[in-house]
Amino acid sequence: MHRGLLRGLWILLLAGLALGASRPLPARAETQVVDPRVEYVFAQQITFRAELQSDVAVAETRFYFRRPEDLDANVVPATLDEQGALIYQYDSMRFPLRAFSRVEYWFEVTVDSREIVRSSPGVFYYEDNRFIWQIMQSGPFRVHWYDGDAAFGQELLDVAQRGLQQAQNWLPVATPNEINIYTYASKEEMRSTLLLAGTNWVAGHADPDLQLIVVSLPPGPEQSTEMERLIPHELMHNLLYLTVGPAYYKLPTWLNEGLASVNEIYPNPYYHTILSQAIARDGLLSFSDICLNFPVDASGAYLAYAQAASFTRYLYDQYGAEGLETLVVIYTQNSQMDCQDGTKQALGVTLNQLERDWWQTILGEKPASTKASSPWPWVTVLGVVLVVPFIVVIINTVRRARRSQPAENSKRAT
Repeated sequence: MHRGLLRGLWILLLAGLALGASRPLPARAETQVVDPRVEYVFAQQITFRAELQSDVAVAETRFYFRRPEDLDANVVPATLDEQGALIYQYDSMRFPLRAFSRVEYWFEVTVDSREIVRSSPGVFYYEDNRFIWQIMQSGPFRVHWYDGDAAFGQELLDVAQRGLQQAQNWLPVATPNEINIYTYASKEEMRSTLLLAGTNWVAGHADPDLQLIVVSLPPGPEQSTEMERLIPHELMHNLLYLTVGPAYYKLPTWLNEGLASVNEIYPNPYYHTILSQAIARDGLLSFSDICLNFPVDASGAYLAYAQAASFTRYLYDQYGAEGLETLVVIYTQNSQMDCQDGTKQALGVTLNQLERDWWQTILGEKPASTKASSPWPWVTVLGVVLVVPFIVVIINTVRRARRSQPAENSKRAT
């Protein structure tokens, strides 16, 4: 009987434990950061927000964000208002933000228990929201415009596609997944946007790491020709970056801009005149001087673009697409490559020698089989031919005068 009683008590105890285990424990207050979002007025202010849900005290609030150029996320303090909203007012002076950048961001809080709670990550696209953009997409191109009809958008897509086909004739560049093209109706409206990127006087701009093209195409009779010049030009910059990656920035400026210029469907009609005027005044730029940068003044920059386009086309005529591809590979694969050494390694000719050959070509002269290293030897030869006989005449005259001087003196003595 005692055994039966003990067994019954043991069964009751186990049953009680099982019932206790199945009962829910009291709910613990859970801290959450929800609804991350952005409010902004382009080129003026950007405000990031999220909602904090917590029944416990918060010890610290932080905001994280990563721009396209950032390797690691930036972290700054966030504020918590009385309504439980987490807020970060973006500091564009400390952290400049390019137009049309994609920014990853999230909020994070630390509660008194030292538990860290993070919001879901958000992505903010810093589009110029001063305008209502129309959008059209075909293949890898997504065009945006606010002044014009659907036919204008289709023309943008057609020119971009032709620019891609032409670029792939010059070089074996990769086909992009998506490139965004923004078209402004005036240079002034575009300039106010590009000032964020530190660019002012240009009519077109590319941010290759963003796979972005921004152009100004005012309405008028030249709109289509400007479209055929600007979009293929800026497209080549994007395609080069897509093909070689960040090593794109190692390319000599004359080669980078030269490739972009020769890809223009409608080339700049003033380049020939600019070159002719520079030749007439002996004002051509040295390609060694435009390896790193072009002149900052507009006239000097236009001459640099004209030379780069002419020189790149000359290299294509002499060495073909394979030669241009080799140049790009050599310059982008060797971080220590000198501008002079790049052409020597890729084409077997120094940059100075190529420049002299090109100079003779654009003057209308056929390159000789043996080229002088500089035009100055010919000047020296000409000088010798003209000056030496003159000097000989002077010397002979002086000698005759000296010989006749004793005779004159003897006459005076008598």
